[in-house]
Amino acid sequence: NMSTPISARAQFVSLQERIDQGLFGSPPPGVTIARHLPKFAPAGSLVILGNCAALYQSSGYGWDAVEQAASGGHYRLKVTFGAVPGASAVYWPLVVAGEQSAGDFVMVRPVGPDEVTFAYRLQSTLLTGSTVRVSPGHSYVVDVVLDANIGQVEVTMNGTLVLDEFWFVRPPVHATFGVDTLGGPTARTFDGNLERLATPTPTCDALRHRLSGQGTTHSP
Repeated sequence: NMSTPISARAQFVSLQERIDQGLFGSPPPGVTIARHLPKFAPAGSLVILGNCAALYQSSGYGWDAVEQAASGGHYRLKVTFGAVPGASAVYWPLVVAGEQSAGDFVMVRPVGPDEVTFAYRLQSTLLTGSTVRVSPGHSYVVDVVLDANIGQVEVTMNGTLVLDEFWFVRPPVHATFGVDTLGGPTARTFDGNLERLATPTPTCDALRHRLSGQGTTHSP
């Protein structure tokens, strides 16, 4: 049930807001800052959680993520795979969050020569994504989203969705990258190189800037 990647939604909302600012100036209509997502809001409304931990847009009956910072469960990794000679039963850890016996695992597993599949594990539930080809020694930008506010697990590789599920997600705490210190269902370390990248929220920051000092609407 692959949907629109969050990054594509962010580009669309950013364009919307730039057009809106050009036509109507400030402040932007239909934007609120809140501590929690309201149950309902008119379609197109935008809600900023906290200090731009995340930005959401209402569909009229639910919420779609537009941008998330690391505090909103978005982790961006530069992933370089080692040799992938063939299928293996062993998962490699990408992002491991939580505590012992209460962990969330975003993992990747070789399923064929130079082919891997991404997966998410929460207790006994295993959600697997699509199979993708990788070149050993080549670097990929992998975005991992564990969104506890709307229960979304999303993984993109170089902007292409490889895992997109709505499931129970715990608020991410104590996240580690490329290493499993919880003794979970993965190997202890990722087989390759993994580097953490920043997860800025430019659209959310611009909206907050336009709202600041202009009768900002805050929700409880």
